Amino acid sequence: MSPSNDFRLQTPFYHSDRAELYKRVLHGQVPFSHRIDPAIKSFILMLLNRNPELRRGSKEIRAHAFFASIDWSQAINRQLVPPFVPELVRASALIGEA
Repeated sequence: MSPSNDFRLQTPFYHSDRAELYKRVLHGQVPFSHRIDPAIKSFILMLLNRNPELRRGSKEIRAHAFFASIDWSQAINRQLVPPFVPELVRASALIGEA
């Protein structure tokens, strides 16, 4: 992989020293690619709030711009058509059994 690629092969807060790793997890900023959609970044940061008192509830999460296209009443009633439905394959077919 080239150094110019944004993809990282480590966790965002990696450090070989465990104490420093914990410090980074508790206090470090979450790194994001400059190409990430602002609504996605905002949603991820909302979910990763370290302060339990400031974490959002399900109503606030559903109201986030990331879910703007979701009709929640349809979702609750199982009426939403998924954008992708994977093809189901029997486990025996995966291992070559008849």
